[in-house]
Amino acid sequence: MIRRYFSPIALPLFWALAIQGCAHPQAIRVNSIPSGATIYCQDKNMGETPLKIKLDRRLKSVDLGFDLTDYRPHTEKLIRKKSGSFIARSIVFAGLSAASFWILDDSDGKNKHAAIWGGISLATNLTIGLFQGDQYRLEPARVEVTLHPEAPPSK
Repeated sequence: MIRRYFSPIALPLFWALAIQGCAHPQAIRVNSIPSGATIYCQDKNMGETPLKIKLDRRLKSVDLGFDLTDYRPHTEKLIRKKSGSFIARSIVFAGLSAASFWILDDSDGKNKHAAIWGGISLATNLTIGLFQGDQYRLEPARVEVTLHPEAPPSK
């Protein structure tokens, strides 16, 4: 009965949007000692520490600049690495989609379509994830730096 309200494509797309809709931004926590340093990411002012910034995980590397009056400037580099959880999340996604279809598709009692839609869901998730850069992660996910005072002028 519920099945007639769902098209065969709606379920995989629903799960793709629900789980992977905004996969590529990654939240990075940034802090400095002392706090209040201005953060520059790719020469753009992001705000002052402590701060949580969202970065595109598809970038190969990101330079974060720290600037605070009377302290030496500091730069921290984030590097893109492969995310080990991407395939695991894709499999869980496919399982959720197959299970949902199995519950909704009880018209013949055999639920033969669940495996098919699980496979389609897996392919959908992998495709969306690859385009959004979900297979990557910027490291470190938390940046904490200690800024050092500028040297006093020599006499």
